[in-house]
Amino acid sequence: HLLDLAQLAPGVHSGAGAQTGNTNPLYWRPQQNSALSVGGARPNANHFILDGSINTDPTFNTLSFSPSPDAVREFKVQTGSYSAEFGGAGGAQINIVTKSGSNRLRGDVYEFIRNSALDARSLNDPSDIPHLAQNQFGASLGGPIRSNKTFFFANYEGFRLNNGLAQVKTVPTAMERMGDFSESGKTIYDPASATPNPNFDPTQPVSPSNPKVIRDPFTDNKIPESMLNPVALQVLGVLPLPNLAPGSDPMGMGSGSGPASNNYLDLRTNHNSSNQGTVRIDHNFRAGDTLFVRYSIGHEEDFTPQNLPGFGAFDDNLAQNLTASYTHILSPVSVNTFWFGMSRLSMHRFSENNF
Repeated sequence: HLLDLAQLAPGVHSGAGAQTGNTNPLYWRPQQNSALSVGGARPNANHFILDGSINTDPTFNTLSFSPSPDAVREFKVQTGSYSAEFGGAGGAQINIVTKSGSNRLRGDVYEFIRNSALDARSLNDPSDIPHLAQNQFGASLGGPIRSNKTFFFANYEGFRLNNGLAQVKTVPTAMERMGDFSESGKTIYDPASATPNPNFDPTQPVSPSNPKVIRDPFTDNKIPESMLNPVALQVLGVLPLPNLAPGSDPMGMGSGSGPASNNYLDLRTNHNSSNQGTVRIDHNFRAGDTLFVRYSIGHEEDFTPQNLPGFGAFDDNLAQNLTASYTHILSPVSVNTFWFGMSRLSMHRFSENNF
């Protein structure tokens, strides 16, 4: 029962599958897919630890800094009853330990590439292969600063992804924008004509056959021009017109029904870019004591197409983690370990054309 066409703008919707494949269901970090369920618990019921320090985002209870695989020496996932050194969540304790240098200088350089120039067209894609350019690259180096005493390890990884997203959506037709719903398959009623239904049965649920209020339909299913809201018309003027045959949905991605649904194919490009680095220094003391300091930083920048053109989302996130640990041998059967850790996650999300 729409009169004010401004109400049509919020009704513009995207079909199933309109979300990008790498969107995290927990929160706004498209590149941080830490939504894993352990032992039947919810994805945000896990506790992440990096070199013994907390690496859990306290806002969403998910992974804060995700180190490059080339910077990881080992990891352990523990469930059930934990010892006193763990806690903070009822799901799993996920402990990651980073690499350290050794007496030999070792390093590697790598790149992983995917590109639409190498892809085949899938069955439900448009005639053109969607644009895809993905690069994941990095390098690591570790070795001695002082033989048998002091060692270093450094790692860098970059990630770039630009991929075309095809989304089928529903937008108002040119006729509907002018109040003409004669081809929409829905009856449009005049709200000014609303009157109580004298035959309403209060003992039964409100339904099309038992309405509480009755209204008169507009003649020929057209809203008079004098009743159209000028603000609504201005809003609708910036929305794209249909570019698909009504109800066609060639990709099977829509969710609407009716002759005026699934009439717009939205083709835009998703952008993901990130850089991260880790530096670690280890030192062995003469009496067998050990010390290490590690600092990690990761920066993510993303653009995710959402809704209609002009309504995407930008993300700008910075994660940092600092850990220092000193292990002192007290006796042949006991040691003491001191840990200092600091974790910071700065997240910024804003809409396209927000300012």
